[in-house]
Formats: sequence, structure tokens, C-alpha cells
Amino acid sequence: MGQLKDPYGIAYDISNRKWSAAQYAIKVTSTTNVDDVMDLIKQSYKVNVQDGKQ
Repeated sequence: MGQLKDPYGIAYDISNRKWSAAQYAIKVTSTTNVDDVMDLIKQSYKVNVQDGKQ
């Protein structure tokens, strides 16, 4: 999946949807580990904000 490394299997590709500029969505349930979600958010932030893409 693009540049996002998701060993947890909680992110999915939404880049083909016309109503969204996002590439990924994260499925969060009552059993999802919040640390796993934060890892994916930090990866996205690093790629999109720190590297100057936004």
C-alpha cells in the first residue's frame, strides 16, 4: 500500500474514491490497539507534512 507500512492490517486504500483526497482510511474497532493507529498516523504525518508535501 503506497508508502504506508501497515503490519496491523487496519488501513485500507480509498484513493480511487472521488469524494476523498485521502489515500487511506483506518478501521478502528473496540479491539483495535490505539498504539497501532498512532503508528500509522505518525507515518502519514512524516510522509505528508514533515517532508513538505502539504
